[in-house]
Amino acid sequence: MYISTSRNVGIGTESPAHPLHVNGKAQFDGSVSVNGTISATLLTGDGSGIRNMDATKIIKIGRA
Repeated sequence: MYISTSRNVGIGTESPAHPLHVNGKAQFDGSVSVNGTISATLLTGDGSGIRNMDATKIIKIGRA
């Protein structure tokens, strides 16, 4: 873990660009709440656990 002079925290990186910057895999046991936007380059799985998503805001870029 690394804390920059601008108080950004890096896990797996020594140059965090955000308040919490994780480079590598992460696992969450329990709920994760997001109040904002999620950006991803690849989502995998069958989507069975996704709830309350506005499908009109999904933008498909790249692979099928």
